[in-house]
Amino acid sequence: MTFDLILEGKAYVNYQFQSCCIGMTDGKISAIKKVLTGGKKKQFSKELILPAGIDIHVHFRDPGFPGKETFLSGSKAAAFGGISCVFDMPNTKPQTIKIQDINEKIEIAEKKSVIDFGLYAGICDSNIEKLSKLQDHVNGFKVFLGSTTNSLHLTLKNLHLLFSKEIGIKKPVLFHAEDHECLIQNRGIEKNLKDHHMKRPIECELKAIQTLLEQAPFSFPIHICHISSKESLQLLNQFSGPISKGVTPHHSLLHIDNTHISNPTWYKVNPSLRPQYQQEALLQGLQHGIISILESDHAPHSLQEKEVDFEHAPSGISGVETMFPLFLYKAMKQDISFQRVMSLICEKPAELMHIKKGNIVSGYDADLIVVNPKEPTTITSELLHSKADFTPFEGFPALFPQQVFVRGESVIDNKELVMNPGHAKKVQ
Repeated sequence: MTFDLILEGKAYVNYQFQSCCIGMTDGKISAIKKVLTGGKKKQFSKELILPAGIDIHVHFRDPGFPGKETFLSGSKAAAFGGISCVFDMPNTKPQTIKIQDINEKIEIAEKKSVIDFGLYAGICDSNIEKLSKLQDHVNGFKVFLGSTTNSLHLTLKNLHLLFSKEIGIKKPVLFHAEDHECLIQNRGIEKNLKDHHMKRPIECELKAIQTLLEQAPFSFPIHICHISSKESLQLLNQFSGPISKGVTPHHSLLHIDNTHISNPTWYKVNPSLRPQYQQEALLQGLQHGIISILESDHAPHSLQEKEVDFEHAPSGISGVETMFPLFLYKAMKQDISFQRVMSLICEKPAELMHIKKGNIVSGYDADLIVVNPKEPTTITSELLHSKADFTPFEGFPALFPQQVFVRGESVIDNKELVMNPGHAKKVQ
C-alpha cells in the first residue's frame, strides 16, 4: 500500500501511548501499524503524536467585526494551538440566522481559514419556524437565553416551541444559559470583577438551566455552554437524561479572588468569572469526568476596546490558541490525565458534532499534532496570533505543538505556519 505520508513515533492510540506508524492517504488515516513502508516518512523520537483538538465554541467575528478577529487571524491562532477544526457562533454582523447569511459566512471561511470549520445558526423569534430548512446548511444551532455581546434573545414562549416535535430539528443545540429576566433584575453599575459577578449572578445560570431541564425529554442533542458554577454542575448531574456539559479554560483556571490582577477588564466575560472555590470545583469536574467538553468560548476584542473603564469594557476572553496547550501541560505535570484531556478536547467534541476527527483511528481525518513534552513554553501576549493581542493567561506554562496536520496536510511545521488560506473545508 502506498501512503501520502507516514508519521512514526509514540502516538496516543486506543487510550494509551504506543510506538507505531500512522499512514495517511487522501486526507484520512489509512493504517496504524508497528511498521509501515510505502511513502514519505517523518520520524519523531522525543515527541508525542496526538489527535488534533476541536473547539466547538469560537467567535471569529467574521463578518462584521474585522478589527476584533477574522477567519484568517482566528484560524491561525487555532492552528498554532493545535486545533484542527472550530465551530463558529452566529452573533456576527449580520447575525447568522438566514440561509443567505450562512452561505456568505461559509464563503468567507473557505477563502480565509487555514483549518476546517463548522457553523451554527442562531435561533431567534424570527426564524424559529424555519429551523428544519436551516439545519441542512449548518452543523448546529445556538440559543442565547440571556443577552451578551451582539446576541439575539429567544423568548420563553418560543423556547417551548423549539422543543416541540413540530419544529423537527436533529442537529445539536447549544445554550448560553443565563436567564434574561434575572439579568435585567440585577442590572447596575460595575466597577470591577466582583461587581460583574454580582450583576450576572450564579442564580441566573441556575434558573436558565432549570428552565431547559423542564423541557425534557429532548428530541435533539443539548449542550450547555460555559458552565460557571458547581451548583450548575450539581443540578445537571441530578438530571438523568443525556446532556452535554461545557466548561471553559478561563472559568476553570481563573477566578476573581486574585487581588494581583492588574488589568481587570481583560478578565471581564459572560458568564462572569467566579470566586476561587467555584473555579476549583470546575477544574475538579474536568479532572474527574463530570464535565463533557472543554470549549474556549474564544471571544476576542481589541486591546483599545478592553482598556477603558470597567463598566464600558466589552465582555469576552480570547482562548482558542491557549486552551489545548494549557491542558497538555497540565497532563504532562499529571494534574489531569492525558486520557481526560483527549476526551475533553478531541473525542467528545467530535461525538457531539458527529465528525470523524479527534481520534487516531483508521478512516478518520488525519488531523494530528506533534508535541515535545520536555519543551514547555511560558505564554506571553507577543507569542499569540489572535487580533486580540493580549491574554489573561499571561505567564502560564503551556505545551504548544511543533507540528499540526489537517487532513494529512502540514499546517504548522516546526512552530511555523506553512499552510495558505483556501485549504479549509466546512465539515458536514
